[in-house]
Amino acid sequence: MSAIVDIQVASLARRLEERHIVFDVNDVAAEWLGCQGYDSVYGARPLKWVIQRQLDNVLATMWFLTVTYSMART
Repeated sequence: MSAIVDIQVASLARRLEERHIVFDVNDVAAEWLGCQGYDSVYGARPLKWVIQRQLDNVLATMWFLTVTYSMART
């Protein structure tokens, strides 16, 4: 499962790198993602959804708030 987590996190990191954002997940976080993203029926299929909910959406919200705050200050 850790190899699949690494592949999915690397995909996210590449997308963020295009925006000049460095992103890395430590071993504890990768293990947590693997546990949350595994289902006995569906295997690792839910992993992509977990990464989207727990990482993508949070990062997008942080970016939005940063841009909104920056625009409000000018």
